[in-house]
Amino acid sequence: TSQKQEVLPNSYKSIANQIGLNFFSAYYKQLAKNLYGFISWNASGNYGFSSYNSNSGGVESIQKTNSINIGISAVPGITYKLNKRLLVNAALNNILAVSFSGSKTTYSNSSQVDKNNRFNLSSSLSGGSLGNIGIGFSYLLK
Repeated sequence: TSQKQEVLPNSYKSIANQIGLNFFSAYYKQLAKNLYGFISWNASGNYGFSSYNSNSGGVESIQKTNSINIGISAVPGITYKLNKRLLVNAALNNILAVSFSGSKTTYSNSSQVDKNNRFNLSSSLSGGSLGNIGIGFSYLLK
């Protein structure tokens, strides 16, 4: 995605870009006739770069930021095959998710550099509650 914003008369200009890649996969195991257990996982990565130019009282200031976000999550569940093409699914959404994000911001009018790094490990299971159960349907094309 790309975003550009400019406010006249040249008080500030902001440009932001982001590039991302996602991968999804699911594995099924037959448990009984028309009943399957599955685990699916999703991996994603995003790279962003942005700039912010401002002009206040004739003094121009430029701020540039580069960022990266990566993550992986797993979802176990069960599927019941209603007919040849229609499936009903129940899943424990976000039972496990791991992510990392980092950013670096530089400023043109100072030697200051801001760096931020975050690591996150989370689960939808809290206090024994299964409140994050997803129910859905799948239609098979082939």
